[in-house]
Amino acid sequence: MFFYLFIDTVKNICNKTLTFKFKRKRLLLSEKYKSSKSIGYARATHNEYEYLEEQIKFLKEEGCSLIFSEFISLDEEIKPQLNQAINFLSEGDQLIVTQLD
Repeated sequence: MFFYLFIDTVKNICNKTLTFKFKRKRLLLSEKYKSSKSIGYARATHNEYEYLEEQIKFLKEEGCSLIFSEFISLDEEIKPQLNQAINFLSEGDQLIVTQLD
């Protein structure tokens, strides 16, 4: 199921639409002892330094244990840091991608 959700998320990012899932502040007992990690990914173009900093701050607040970020155009087909973030994921991990207004 994770794979399908991930593909949907990537498809939405490519189409420049992203739906947000809201997380609970408290964990359920069934979730409490999982060893899952939240991995973050932030991207900005070359002249958007403050925008990238805002995204990283948001990802830290969301509890990301590792954040991958890069300055790269959305039109680029290969995004090395996004690929690294995807490769770093293991079963049960979350990939959080930001899109701030």
